[in-house]
Amino acid sequence: KVKWAWVKKEGVTLVVRLEEGVAAEEETSAPGPVVAGEDGVLQRVTVFAGTPVCKAGDSVKQGQVIILGEETGPDGEKTPVRAKGEAVALVQVQKTVRLPAREMITTPTGRTESRWIFATPFGSYTFETEPDYLLADRVYESCPLPGVWLPVTLKKETFLEVSGEWAERDAQELMQEGQKAAEEALIRTWPAAQNIDKSVKFSMIERGTIEVTAFAVLPMDIAQNGLVP
Repeated sequence: KVKWAWVKKEGVTLVVRLEEGVAAEEETSAPGPVVAGEDGVLQRVTVFAGTPVCKAGDSVKQGQVIILGEETGPDGEKTPVRAKGEAVALVQVQKTVRLPAREMITTPTGRTESRWIFATPFGSYTFETEPDYLLADRVYESCPLPGVWLPVTLKKETFLEVSGEWAERDAQELMQEGQKAAEEALIRTWPAAQNIDKSVKFSMIERGTIEVTAFAVLPMDIAQNGLVP
């Protein structure tokens, strides 16, 4: 059963919003207001029950009352009600990522060592140990063993010893990578941010690490039922 019906014309489109009623034992009927679920700037307040105390253009903080849980009758008598309504506001959302500001530059020392590995569906086995190189790149060559009743691949694992040194990353490249990562994280959380303007903030939080935050402003319904103590 429909409990609330809200109709609005947008251009040539008629938008109808319905709210389904719930069984009496499931409904929370205690009087109370509608409060802001997020900080934002109100664009529209639609009241289904209660008395509005905020209007379009008002800045509200999370928890602030938007629709009072009371109604005034023709005789001026105030009656407590469970406030109902919609409060569409512009809300700033953000997402932060961290990236290393330094990278390891490696240089081959010329030392190499190889070992053989048998790879099977049940795991990989070798009778040789890894070399005691502090840093090494690895190169693999493999070929299947014919005539074996289950698939076995013989792999040659070659260790190429390298020396490493930390170096600062190119600042422009780092900023571009950080901006892209932060904006992608923002869009994953709020897909509506895909096609709107976004801004970013860069900060060095500790040696070797930068923090990048992407911001966007989205319209959303922040109405939330609350109880006044």
